Amino acid sequence: MKSNNTFIIAEIGINHDGKINKAKKLILEAKKNGADAVKFQHFEAGDLYLKNSKNFKILKKLELSEKTLSSLRKYAKKIKINFFCTPFSIRSAQFLNKIKIDGYKIASMDNLNKLLIKKCTSFKKKVFISMGMMSLKEINTLLKISKKNKKIIPLHCVSEYPVKKNNHGLEVIKYIKQKLGDKSFFGYSDHSIGLDACKIALLLGAKVIEKHFTLKKRNYLDHIHSMDPRELRELNEFRTLLKNQIVYKKFLESRPDKKYIKDFRRGIYLKNTVKKNQYLKTKDFYFVRPLKNKKYLDLSKIINQKTKFNIAKNSKFSIKCIRKN
Repeated sequence: MKSNNTFIIAEIGINHDGKINKAKKLILEAKKNGADAVKFQHFEAGDLYLKNSKNFKILKKLELSEKTLSSLRKYAKKIKINFFCTPFSIRSAQFLNKIKIDGYKIASMDNLNKLLIKKCTSFKKKVFISMGMMSLKEINTLLKISKKNKKIIPLHCVSEYPVKKNNHGLEVIKYIKQKLGDKSFFGYSDHSIGLDACKIALLLGAKVIEKHFTLKKRNYLDHIHSMDPRELRELNEFRTLLKNQIVYKKFLESRPDKKYIKDFRRGIYLKNTVKKNQYLKTKDFYFVRPLKNKKYLDLSKIINQKTKFNIAKNSKFSIKCIRKN
């Protein structure tokens, strides 16, 4: 991850529906449509909900075994896309280190879990931390840690699914940027519908965008606020467009419209025939395409100057036509 680049994480999460083939398809589509990384969640339902709850039964069907997760990690490596994962226990974090994942993600529910964060950072990999539900004091504490340890990457996040209109709080990204500086890595973990919030986050300076990813949207669990392959492609194209705009010096040195200067700029032409030693007036000129001269001539520098020789009507006019004082 370079400081002048942005990074897109396709959060597969539980959108694999517990099926390894679907999980692999999601990894492949993420790679094909421009994601830099995919992210999974490694949990046992009991890590997240009491056994007698409705959500426990739902998540039980969405668990990924260590064998399955190991297989998915190998597949991601094979097709050359970064593989991140969220652990929900120390044991899970240790297992993820064993299969050599590329980075860890701490979910908002654990952003105050010092033991889990300490364990993940001990593996010397990138650790992304979602800032959902954090107070200003808690955010400042995390930012201080991030400033000292560059492998800890804070992500602004709102723990609402989906995030309601006007609840994005994207101004927090400006605050993070102010605290950490332009060259630091920070970003936005999005739970809203559509791409507007992600695009605004990039415009505000976010270097990382994480958003749930699905093959096909449906009104079920995280699929509701996920992006599909078309939207991922759109986000990637926007990211590329934005990067090209930011590198303005390179653009100005070789701007693509330079070749049209002669055709598109208007040149200065004589409206009437003028004689040698005649003082030039505004009424003697008109502007029309093409330019013809190599450089644009500033009419204000010609007015009230004497001509060096006779010049015919409709002739192009250059600085060589003016007598030096």
